[in-house]
Amino acid sequence: MKRNGDIQSFFRNYEAAKRKKVAAEEQPEDIVSNIEDEAVHNPPPVHSAEIEFDIEDEAVHSDVEIESDCEDEAVHSPCARPYNIQRLPPDPGERIPISEYDVDDQDEVRRRYIAKQAVQPYAHNFQVRKIYGKSNGGPRGDAFVNGGWKNWYKPDALVKHVFNLHLMLVILGYTNELSKSVQKRDQDIVNAMTLVSLAKSRMQHMRSHGWEEFLAKLTLFCNKHDIQVPLWEDIYKPNRRSRRYYEVQTNDDRYRREVYLGVIDQTIQELDNRFDEVNTELLICMSALNPLNSFASYDALKVMRLAEFYPMDISSTDLIRLEFQLTNFIDDMRQDDRFRNASNIGELSIMLVATKKHVLYDLVYLLIKLILILPVATASVERVFSAMNLVKNKLRTTMGDDRLNDCLVTFVERDVFMEVSKDDIVNAFMAMQKRRVT
Repeated sequence: MKRNGDIQSFFRNYEAAKRKKVAAEEQPEDIVSNIEDEAVHNPPPVHSAEIEFDIEDEAVHSDVEIESDCEDEAVHSPCARPYNIQRLPPDPGERIPISEYDVDDQDEVRRRYIAKQAVQPYAHNFQVRKIYGKSNGGPRGDAFVNGGWKNWYKPDALVKHVFNLHLMLVILGYTNELSKSVQKRDQDIVNAMTLVSLAKSRMQHMRSHGWEEFLAKLTLFCNKHDIQVPLWEDIYKPNRRSRRYYEVQTNDDRYRREVYLGVIDQTIQELDNRFDEVNTELLICMSALNPLNSFASYDALKVMRLAEFYPMDISSTDLIRLEFQLTNFIDDMRQDDRFRNASNIGELSIMLVATKKHVLYDLVYLLIKLILILPVATASVERVFSAMNLVKNKLRTTMGDDRLNDCLVTFVERDVFMEVSKDDIVNAFMAMQKRRVT
């Protein structure tokens, strides 16, 4: 601020102006108005320093008053644009700023926009812009905005998903009957082993001669849905991964050698591990004692081969006696009408005990018990272990073996126990011991 004169004159003028202001406040309103009119028509000579000081003081107060007035208007003024909370605009360009909504509605507006999740215009051609010298990619067409594949629009990523899904469909389709047969409780061992051999031969055929047929179906599907099929002679480009972790190879090597042949080899190896030659032979020999249709699948040589798998239980001397016992056993079973309705080995063992014939044919009954305790159904055994984890949890760590056994039986065989009426359970419980009814 410029000053005309020394510092003393500046303070004198400031004190004079302050005294005039105090005197004006003490006078009546009419006198004040007359003084103000005279000051307007005949302004007193005031030093320039005083003028500049008053101007700056008034400017500061006026700015503060203007800002406070603006803030009050922003708080108390309603939204300039009308809105409907039930129909909020999804387009980001049409959305009203949250500060323009009523204070009581702002939280509700936020919740509704969060519930809408991500919104992107359908088939919109976005403008291609360069950010730091790189393009944003341009138009995408249809886009997944709520789930789905990430970067699905890239040709190499999309054909990879289609390839994997088609391969899963083919392998699971050929092994579907085998999977269902193994998971059944009442298994037909002969048919199950036949399905195992068929699945192995089919996997081997796919490995040797199935690539061309699989590739033709894949190409037909991609052409039908406008999916770009890569050239199998081109260099494979990994999607969203550094190339240094992949060896330089063609698309044919990647998809045919690593994915197609790799999955088939793993499937064949898993079938061989689960059903090797010894296990397959053992299961086929077990089916020779199946009582269905009057022991239609009976084979004495297979039963003798089954006994040879248990040298600790059946000695060489017992094998000689078993050969003659089998002949009498099969003739007796086919002539006895009580065994005609037996459909599986479990029912056969129950009827042998009921008719006391398990004592006569002790070696045959021993083989039947060995067959029953053999965990043929892997899925059934896994179900029992899964049930054990559910029954004996952290809250039941002190459960005894007897109670655990009872709980597992009722949980695993719940289909049978659901057919038992509550009245029968109450009557059986009351018959166990006389109890006083209160």
